[in-house]
Amino acid sequence: MLARNLNAHAFWTQRPNMTQVPEYFHHYWSKVPEGINLVEALEQQELYIIEFFRSLQASQLDYAYAEGKWTPKQILLHIIDCERVFAYRILTAARQSHSPLPGFDHDYWANHTDVSKRDLNSLLVEFQSVRSNTLHLIDHLEEQQLHNCILREGQEVSLIGICGIVYGHPMHHIQIIQERYN
Repeated sequence: MLARNLNAHAFWTQRPNMTQVPEYFHHYWSKVPEGINLVEALEQQELYIIEFFRSLQASQLDYAYAEGKWTPKQILLHIIDCERVFAYRILTAARQSHSPLPGFDHDYWANHTDVSKRDLNSLLVEFQSVRSNTLHLIDHLEEQQLHNCILREGQEVSLIGICGIVYGHPMHHIQIIQERYN
């Protein structure tokens, strides 16, 4: 693994202007503890997510609690897919691109991939790779870039807002697994 130079700057404890975070994503930001350094939290969360999915029984990994609901392995791939999309949005904001970005249909994506033949370890290695890339991307951003915005489906979204979504989104799904898959 490449060494990361975690950006311990105090500016990573800032919260976004929530008018620059689509309301749909406010729930994910509610999962971000107040006062944490977001870069450090994302690195620590990487280990938490890996340990969480490894703690699941083999029988749980391919189990869906109801018709049309995802299995934990599908949820993990969904987390990976979304982080890739969010990282691209962070890059777009960091580089001050003014091109509007489309949304994506996560249900459509989930329905067009088959994780049943993948083992948990391959998914976790993929997650680690994606998270490592996300951390490398944001680790060297400067404070003034945190408030850069992209245009997503007609609404401005700040870079710091997207970073918090990267943290809160997996926590949302882990909570669902804890509540409904036991």
